[in-house]
Amino acid sequence: MNAITARIKKADPLFVPHLIRCGEWEAYYEGLLASLGTSRVVFVDFDLTAFERDALRALNEGYSQIDSRFGVPRWRIFERAYLEGGAKIDGEFRSLSGGEHLQIAYADLLRRTSLDDLVAYAAGNVPLVPGFKDFVRRLRRQGIAVVGITHGVWQIAQAVLSENGLGDLPFMANWIDEEKMEVVLVDESDGGLDKGRLVRLAHQLGLRPIAVIGDSKGDAGMARAVLELPEPGLVMARGQQCGLAAWCRAYAPSQRWILVERFDRPVKAGVDRADLLAADVIEQFLGGQ
Repeated sequence: MNAITARIKKADPLFVPHLIRCGEWEAYYEGLLASLGTSRVVFVDFDLTAFERDALRALNEGYSQIDSRFGVPRWRIFERAYLEGGAKIDGEFRSLSGGEHLQIAYADLLRRTSLDDLVAYAAGNVPLVPGFKDFVRRLRRQGIAVVGITHGVWQIAQAVLSENGLGDLPFMANWIDEEKMEVVLVDESDGGLDKGRLVRLAHQLGLRPIAVIGDSKGDAGMARAVLELPEPGLVMARGQQCGLAAWCRAYAPSQRWILVERFDRPVKAGVDRADLLAADVIEQFLGGQ
């Protein structure tokens, strides 16, 4: 175990991956929420929302292997099977769900390198979006917890957070079983983790989800969930052309969603002032309740 992996395991006081591995993820999640010390929570996606790069894409690019049959990196074939309806993988035509794509991509990576190498590479090559760390710290000072919900894997996400000074940020993710060296999915939803269900469960456990932040259509489930609560929250979409922004334009009330590019710059749309940061918008939203 390298130094980064050791830091990861030390950073998480709820380090009980066996609960996720055994399908008892709700016990893990309830413990995570109970440890927050506040009822007010903002949920945030990681890849291309809090993280500047998609962690799996970064690993694929760093450890790419050319497929001898098609002359392209294997990970691009996996992506095609997931995003474009199907592709031939090792001679068999397959169409992959998000969770299956995650599993087969990491299986391919782990055949060629170690988990410790992947952890170290992610820590050094996946930066946070500018201003995200200050965003988290500012909300914490206001008694608002930030909780991550990612379709990625726990070890990689924790490596990125730990390397960037946010090793104590709680989050839910899929998991790499370090004995079998395979990805264990939290549930049977498309991405292996139902983000909307986690938002609803937080509400059922007595917390108040204030906002969700994401970038893709895969984050629409948690956006819908926060908008349908008895006390509806906000949706923040990162990137004008992102899938979540498209979903919000089609389905979200205009006063309930905003466009964010970076956490250290004013939001782009959805507010009546041009100088508000994402944290300002959340504080203003709470002040108007």
